[in-house]
Amino acid sequence: MRHPNQAALALHAGGDLGPFRRWITARHLAHCAACREEVAGFNEMRQLLPELAELPEISWNRMAAEIKANVRLGLEAGECVRGQEMPLRRQASMSGWRAAVAFASVIVLVAGCMVLENGTPMVAHAAERSVESTRYGIEVQTGEQRMLA
Repeated sequence: MRHPNQAALALHAGGDLGPFRRWITARHLAHCAACREEVAGFNEMRQLLPELAELPEISWNRMAAEIKANVRLGLEAGECVRGQEMPLRRQASMSGWRAAVAFASVIVLVAGCMVLENGTPMVAHAAERSVESTRYGIEVQTGEQRMLA
């Protein structure tokens, strides 16, 4: 026998299940004492909740006055800590020597990339043959042509 989960039992106790689920849960409750006790516990809790949910009388005007006082106190504390006006920091501009350093850095970066991209120039000897063992296999080179075997 498959028992309904606690959420379904709580919804059944409150009468908030849909018609089909209510019918299935009611059929289960007719045969399962443990689930009936669980539903009875939920019913007792539902009867206690209205008493617990009552809000005490709140003086909203007094609470608003306290909030305003706390905000004012915080603003005054900020003024005491800050003391005097701090000068604004001057924005860094990209003119003069900073711009020259940035431009030179870009030029060096581009030149370095071009050297790395092209690699070192290879000097090919047309009549020269070489055979090498590499990790990919045996490489035969004749002039500028390479073959991997």
